[in-house]
Amino acid sequence: MRSQKLRLSVVYALLDRSPEIRPEHVAAAEVVWRYSVASLERIFGDARSDRVENRILRALRDHPEGVDRTALHSSSRATNGPSGSTPPAVRSSTPS
Repeated sequence: MRSQKLRLSVVYALLDRSPEIRPEHVAAAEVVWRYSVASLERIFGDARSDRVENRILRALRDHPEGVDRTALHSSSRATNGPSGSTPPAVRSSTPS
């Protein structure tokens, strides 16, 4: 994400024919980035391509008080790999 903003800053500096990236280029890149993110959220909402992620998200929304790792694992196991394996979405949500 940071590298994309830097690339946008470079584009704005080049369009200004500036030999360096100035604060206004960084600010313009940030505005374009926020607009892009907002557009994607508006178009796609919270849709995820990963069904396991969707189940986890649904479980978290249904239980605002929180869900433990065991509950997350069992809610995502139905559509994910061999039994006994921890789904990647659950692995990435747990502290190391």
